[in-house]
Amino acid sequence: MTKTTHITDVSQRVADGLSKRLSFEAMIFAYWASFWIANGLDKFLNRTVLLTDVVGNPLLTWFGKDRSEQFGLYFERLSLDPAMIDPLLAGLGVIELAVGLVALAAMFLGRSAGAVGQLVLKLTLAVFIAFCVGDVVIGDRAELLEHSTYIAVIIASYVVISLRGRGDVAVSAADQSDDHAAMGFPALHIR
Repeated sequence: MTKTTHITDVSQRVADGLSKRLSFEAMIFAYWASFWIANGLDKFLNRTVLLTDVVGNPLLTWFGKDRSEQFGLYFERLSLDPAMIDPLLAGLGVIELAVGLVALAAMFLGRSAGAVGQLVLKLTLAVFIAFCVGDVVIGDRAELLEHSTYIAVIIASYVVISLRGRGDVAVSAADQSDDHAAMGFPALHIR
């Protein structure tokens, strides 16, 4: 065996091993986990200095989005008590963190996420549908467009996972050795 052949063989085995451990399904759930955990934390940490130098100067600030101001306008439009904004945002933050933790579990389960993976996508869809209803009631078309775009990403996530489960999407040799049926997603019938 030549040195070049050996390096190629080792490189292929490393690539196959990484591909097997970093399944596409796990990466999709990693996206949703990071999305929900970051959004949930943002409800509690926005405008918070997380790290300072020895003198006390900020080195890292969680800037985020000030939803209090945004929701203040919404509550004013709907003639609601602004004292309910902080509890509402905290509640939304807890829901988002919970969905993020379920997505984190699905990420570690990867291809074998099954019902947990389905739950992540269903919870994500339910939250965004609720957000869309709120956007319509409030009259915020920009937020409606944003939340509707995420619904399209959820559907794309479902389609990719389902098609990979059927084998209709090209996969590496390492991926082909696993049983996608264990994923638990019903096959889509696309003609």
